[in-house]
Amino acid sequence: WELAAEATKAVIDLGIYGLHDDYGDSYKEYDLYHSEIIWARLYNNDEYEEFPTERSHMPPGYYGYAHTHPLQNMVDSYERTTGLLPKDDPEYDPYNGQWENRDPRFYASILYDGAMYQGREVECFIPGGLDSYQGPIEAWNATTTGYYVRKFANENIVVPRGLNNGSTPWPYIRYNAVLLDYAECMFMLGNEAEAREYINRIRSRPSVNMPPVTESGEALWERYMNERKVELYMEEHRYFDVRRWKIAEEVLSVNAWKVDIFKDEVTGEKSYVYSEFQERNFPEKMYYLPIPQDEIDRNPNLEQNPGY
Repeated sequence: WELAAEATKAVIDLGIYGLHDDYGDSYKEYDLYHSEIIWARLYNNDEYEEFPTERSHMPPGYYGYAHTHPLQNMVDSYERTTGLLPKDDPEYDPYNGQWENRDPRFYASILYDGAMYQGREVECFIPGGLDSYQGPIEAWNATTTGYYVRKFANENIVVPRGLNNGSTPWPYIRYNAVLLDYAECMFMLGNEAEAREYINRIRSRPSVNMPPVTESGEALWERYMNERKVELYMEEHRYFDVRRWKIAEEVLSVNAWKVDIFKDEVTGEKSYVYSEFQERNFPEKMYYLPIPQDEIDRNPNLEQNPGY
């Protein structure tokens, strides 16, 4: 932990990186070069198709293929503007205004029924929602969870087809992740005050401006893990985080949840049904990969990993 702290602090002390003021724009093609990106893979879709982010993410009513459908589980990880998770906020109503007063990173990352996108509201409801499985365009790609991904897509791209896709870079290392890494090191080394300081640097970004974290001990650790989950959503950190924290068999064994939205064709009122739609299981043995049998056959001193 000391070595990791030294390494991350060395990056911070360079003084050449910083947080972008706008969380949502920091991931967009039209703001490619800024001080939050340390290392990213650049794409150029002008000459030939390399990475069609918009076609992959946009809902079908916008001519996207909607390859990724955020889970209700993830939506519930975004705090309310009070700094409380929905489950802990007595004012939260999952059937009325459930997507209101959320952490601004929610609105920058996830599209939900009724969200404004390219001049109209996203329609995940049935019957007849433009972005539902009853929609008129690419309906077979419609969300199975009630949500779509907003993060990374260039919203100036209309009808993403062929070369009409943005060239959004893929971030390997960002300054926000470095700050979170340092906060984790400080927590593990017993310096909770500095851990809170660096977590709150993330939360106090002008476009986010969420209440500061004030907890200590296990409660602080829980806040840190959720902060990392939300801040780095869709950046391929989560799977490796929960494995190194050794909580994968707990958090990756929670069944997947969705929301179905129904709109009354006469009154226009909407109703919501939350339900499990997919079983999940992460057995403890999956912290390790199995050793191929032909390798064991070559070397009898090799022992198979537990559980295989």
